[in-house]
Amino acid sequence: MDFSYRNMPFELFWEDLVSIFQLQGSSSGYKEPFIHILSYLLGSVFHLTGLYFVIVSAVYGYFFSKSVFLVLHHTNLFKKIWIFWGFTLVFLLIRNIEGLQAVRMWTGMWILFYATFRYVETKDWKYLLLTLGAPFMHLSFLAILPAVIPVLLFRVLNTRIMAIVFILSFIVNTGNISNTLKEKITTTTEFTNKWSKGYELEEKRGFQDRIEAQTQSKYENRWYKDYLGLGIQNYTLTLFICILVLFNIFPGIMSLIQRQLFSVGLSLLTLANLTWFNSALSGRSQEIGMLFVLAAFVLLLQTERFNIDYWRKMPLLRFACGSCVILWIPFIIAKLSTNLDNLSVYALMLPPVVWVESSVNYSVKELLRFIFRV
Repeated sequence: MDFSYRNMPFELFWEDLVSIFQLQGSSSGYKEPFIHILSYLLGSVFHLTGLYFVIVSAVYGYFFSKSVFLVLHHTNLFKKIWIFWGFTLVFLLIRNIEGLQAVRMWTGMWILFYATFRYVETKDWKYLLLTLGAPFMHLSFLAILPAVIPVLLFRVLNTRIMAIVFILSFIVNTGNISNTLKEKITTTTEFTNKWSKGYELEEKRGFQDRIEAQTQSKYENRWYKDYLGLGIQNYTLTLFICILVLFNIFPGIMSLIQRQLFSVGLSLLTLANLTWFNSALSGRSQEIGMLFVLAAFVLLLQTERFNIDYWRKMPLLRFACGSCVILWIPFIIAKLSTNLDNLSVYALMLPPVVWVESSVNYSVKELLRFIFRV
């Protein structure tokens, strides 16, 4: 939490809040209402600044756990085939406890996911309104929401139309037209200039360019980090989507809820392809789109229509999906490594120890290295 919020005058707090809603940021540098309001309440009203991470973690944990239970709510999960567990692991590792390292963005992601899922499930408008809470967490969702809301409101988009649009965006993303698109979007309005300030606008790089960048790097990365740097996990996601479309899994045998979640994912991945030049927006849209796509498939794997007998009748589909899980193994290892870096040994037992004395805190990976001397 920014120390400028300690004993901040209400007048300055209000001026900053108005400035935030005008997309101009605050004197402290915060651009989103939630963190600004919370910091003011804890720093100037209640003088309990030590509760900052407790509260933001509680909000994150609430929406993360509620979302996971929505996806994994069926019984007899332990009877599922290994591919189910592979896709479930990838889904859970996209953003979990490590999301607390950038709590604003990923809290907004889980709010968006939970609200979208509940709206698709119930058609209750209060959940559609809850999706608007995501920009209160992070400004990026002002650009992300326009890719989500139309898919929720118009069922015609929950068909192969979204798959075709996604594939076309992938083709555009790999062609010369992408540079023209970059020039058109980045030279438009004052709003885009304000929003994109501080984010690097990248030049188009092909796969060969990424390989050369990895080999010329001055830093020694783990092999799985080099793998992620090449973006193969994203190409695997595109391959996986094409497999589901070709085998008519989407939209063929998916339920309405699964189709809508999958279509939202396709829309977000389309946004990621079209905004490749903005690494922040494109990368975040890619992760959130992957979350929706995998959630829809994991839900499908838990239904009776997609049981073990179905897999036996479709060996080619089983091989293709299994291959995608194998291609994601470096992604899984990288995410697990990050989680062990960020997870305190006190997390499951005696977490208040760290609140009282932070100097005794160390990660699970540090403990494992001490035990095994690696």
